[in-house]
Amino acid sequence: MKKSLFVVAIIATVMGVPMIASALDLVEPVGKGWEYTLGVGYKHFMKDSVGDAAYVGFRAQKRVQYPFLVGVGVEATAVGDVLAVDATIPVSIRLGIHESVKFDALIAPGVAYAKNMDTKVKKIMAVGTGGFEIKTFLKKGFSLGAGLYFTGYSKSEFNNIKAGLIIGF
Repeated sequence: MKKSLFVVAIIATVMGVPMIASALDLVEPVGKGWEYTLGVGYKHFMKDSVGDAAYVGFRAQKRVQYPFLVGVGVEATAVGDVLAVDATIPVSIRLGIHESVKFDALIAPGVAYAKNMDTKVKKIMAVGTGGFEIKTFLKKGFSLGAGLYFTGYSKSEFNNIKAGLIIGF
C-alpha cells in the first residue's frame, strides 16, 4: 500500500508541476522555457554510523514569475547497502550577481524512499532540502556551477550536508 501511494505521489508531482507552470505562462512572457540541471556531488551524513556517499540528481524548473522558479527533482544515493531516492518540488529564488552569474536560494520539500538491499527493509520518509547555488551562464541555456545544501529527513539518521557540481542545459 505504501509503495503504491509513493508511486502515485511521484506521478502526480511529475505531471502536476509542468501543468501549473504552463498555466502561469499568462503571467511570465512567452519564451521562458524549462531549465534542466544535472548535479553530482558528495554527501556527508550527520550520523557517523551511516557513512558518506556520492549522489546524482536531476532537476527541471520553470520560471513562474521573476525571480521564482519551480519544478520537479529526483536524487539518488547509494550508501553502503542502502539505496535512497528523493523526489522533490524545488523552488528557487534567482538573483543576478553579474551579467552571466546567478545566485539561487533553493528549498525543496518532498518524499524519500530508502531500501536496505541486504535486509530488504524499506522506508518512506518526508524530506526537505535547503541550500544555495552559484552558476555562471556560458551561453544561453548552458550553465556551470556549484551548490551547498542541507537535507533533513523525518528519520534523522539520514540528515546530511552535501556539496555538488551543477551542469545546466
